[in-house]
Amino acid sequence: MATVSEFREYFVRSWNAMYYVTSLQKWSNGQLCLSPNLIHFKSNDLEISSTGENPIELYLNVSQISSICKVMSSFVFPAIKITQINGEWHWFSSFENRNEVFLLINHFFQKRACQNVLSSSSSLSSSTLLPYDHQRTKMGTELLQSVYDSQATLQKGAVSLVEQGHQLRNAAVKMEEIHEDLTVAERITKGINSWLGRWKLPPTVKADELILVRDNDIPDVWDIEALCSKIIGCRHENQNINVFRISGDGLSIIDMKQKLLHHFKLSDISCIKVVSPWEIFVTQSFIGQPDLSFNVISSSLPSLLPKLEQYFKRKIEYMNPPDSHQTRHFEPHWDKPVVKSLKSKSTPKSLSDNVNDREQLVVSTEKQKSIISDAEISELTSTLANLKSLALDIQVEQTEQLTVIDSLTQSVTKANDRIQSVNKVINKNNK
Repeated sequence: MATVSEFREYFVRSWNAMYYVTSLQKWSNGQLCLSPNLIHFKSNDLEISSTGENPIELYLNVSQISSICKVMSSFVFPAIKITQINGEWHWFSSFENRNEVFLLINHFFQKRACQNVLSSSSSLSSSTLLPYDHQRTKMGTELLQSVYDSQATLQKGAVSLVEQGHQLRNAAVKMEEIHEDLTVAERITKGINSWLGRWKLPPTVKADELILVRDNDIPDVWDIEALCSKIIGCRHENQNINVFRISGDGLSIIDMKQKLLHHFKLSDISCIKVVSPWEIFVTQSFIGQPDLSFNVISSSLPSLLPKLEQYFKRKIEYMNPPDSHQTRHFEPHWDKPVVKSLKSKSTPKSLSDNVNDREQLVVSTEKQKSIISDAEISELTSTLANLKSLALDIQVEQTEQLTVIDSLTQSVTKANDRIQSVNKVINKNNK
């Protein structure tokens, strides 16, 4: 058991699988491991020793994946195809349960994809500085940094302006609805005398007591999307995408149609085993019957572990110490080739070669410091053109918003007058 816990300190789940090596046009047997940000494959040592070939080691950054799909290898064997943003594809096959592997990988891939969309605007300036790093000069770098900072500031202002425009348009729609309601109120108040006649309201009207809702009256409930599988004794059911709910009265498993599948009361839970920050086992023990457990895996689970400790502190068991969950996994080199080859020994250069290289480096460095390269001028031109286009769009949006504000001000003034006239009629009928 210690071996399993030590291994899962680094990965969410691992499987025996086969990977198709395109360069060798053959399948390699090994182990596929999944972490929240990384997919790692490594060929088995037995296969390496028998064939005498170099070890196959693959690192796939989840953020660099464009799609994951189920396919059939040779129209017979079920496999999983992973396609990267650069167009490279990778085939994995020979899984014990392909559907389980696909659901887990796709779950973390979709979570990472949402994070990339949210952070794409903030990383725009840093990503645009990459193409001409080898031609950078000091003056060009400073100018480009200033332009990109201005572009980032202008983009933030444009986003805020667009959000403000949506709010103003929503306010204008609400004002139209208020005017429609006022039209109905005016029609009713005009005929109120004929309806009531000489009737009068009682001198005192008993008001209903207000019901105040405080923050403490609202139960604390947290829902996350998770992959859940039911375990009764030694029988494991298939994993499904469900909702895992944590609340003060227990834990609930709900399907995507909001139907309650199972609820663990606080007194029913025997233990909660934390395998990793992304995987837990919730167990209810019975006397004379098999235990009931649910395996829950979610990329959002680390943020809810403190809540589990808050409500179920006495029933949580860590298969690894909590501190070990915060350790950094490893630092793979994303720009390295897929097939890991043996390191070749480089021959040392002579002293004269080193001196010549150093002189050439100094000369090239001085030249770069003195001028701005053509690549930087081209980049500055395109960036300034983008800034001009963005500024024109902001001007158009600002003009439209000023028109909306003027019409909204007139609409509010007209609605205020109509409300006062309706109140006068109602007060007159109440006398």
